[in-house]
Amino acid sequence: MRIALCCSLVGLSGLVYGTGFSIAQAQSEQTETTNAPVALESITVSARRRAEEAQKTPVSLTVKSRQDFGTGRIDSLEDLAETSPNTVYNDQSGPLTIRGVGSLGIDGGLDRQLGVGLFVDDVYVGRSWGFPSTLDDLERAEIVRGSQSTLYGKNTIGGAVNLVPRLPGYDYSLETEVSLGNRNGRRLRGAVDIPLVPEKVLTRTFLTYTKKDGYIDNDTQNIDEGDVNTFGGRFTMLADVSDATSLKVSVDYERLNDDGGIPYVPVNLALDKKSNLDYPPDRNVQRGGGSIKLTHDFDSFSFNAVSAYRRYDWDSVLDGDFTSTSMLVQGQDELQWQVSQEFRIASHDKADIAKGDIRWLAGTYFMYEDFKGSQLYDMAALPTSQASRNLYDQKSQTYSVF
Repeated sequence: MRIALCCSLVGLSGLVYGTGFSIAQAQSEQTETTNAPVALESITVSARRRAEEAQKTPVSLTVKSRQDFGTGRIDSLEDLAETSPNTVYNDQSGPLTIRGVGSLGIDGGLDRQLGVGLFVDDVYVGRSWGFPSTLDDLERAEIVRGSQSTLYGKNTIGGAVNLVPRLPGYDYSLETEVSLGNRNGRRLRGAVDIPLVPEKVLTRTFLTYTKKDGYIDNDTQNIDEGDVNTFGGRFTMLADVSDATSLKVSVDYERLNDDGGIPYVPVNLALDKKSNLDYPPDRNVQRGGGSIKLTHDFDSFSFNAVSAYRRYDWDSVLDGDFTSTSMLVQGQDELQWQVSQEFRIASHDKADIAKGDIRWLAGTYFMYEDFKGSQLYDMAALPTSQASRNLYDQKSQTYSVF
């Protein structure tokens, strides 16, 4: 069993001691290392819905690997966007924008269609509030710039972002991380790999919890705004049904409960990290889903089937008049669920184009979405359940062949 424990404390630095190592010896070893040839590690991506080397993929692509993610590194979609050219993330707008192409912000109403699609483990996430708040336990992330409508389909006119979770390992393994920070911040993360049948049925379970107090002083309510409180996890099972058939089952869940983030206040207060809003803000989000992926290798091609279900429940209220006077309250709630089915067949990856072999891929895709939402804007004296609302109810079906 392999056990890894990581504890990071803000403000601590390390000291390294060594004995019996001379400067001349160090210079000699450095020279030998400098003159030695350097081989770059090959990075495998699935930006074109098949496994291939990133260097040979003819698309504009940014790839981040497992070691790039974690506390103090890439920890959110906003962090990920900052590592990619022409990419911006803001959950109050876009939310993802690539090369200036995105979608309407929150002022665009309830039915905000995406301009850049996000995919979790090959599954399209239909709405922005279904996006994960933290990027945990990922093998890699791929940002594909430019229109991807041919292979990805719906709502990828600006590009696509693929989040690829880690797979279970062949051995028993336990990983834990404890992080402490300012504002009473603490984060707990843990993962365990358990092979149910050695080299045949593998499982991985990941859990994470993050809590941090707010950093914006609200003297009107005597509270701190801008807090963080999340809990989530993922379970993955990978099974070799036969020598040519594999099955992957994945389930994930995330719960977010905070005050909605940064409040809208006058500039002079914002610069001092202060707020004077009188209505207590609140935001609650639950999101997650599951997928089943079946892969079978025939003699001349491979077959993939991805069946998935995803859902999120989001509601938020905040001060509607943006002052310390108790006048107005505004809010929004959304409930969305979707089911999707995708079938793909493709030539084997061993096809050699240089020798005249043809590499091909074809497939079909179906998604059904049920979306309900409402917006409220009324007197603050009324309970939110009695406030006037604009209601929206939509059911849609998407079909595609590629």
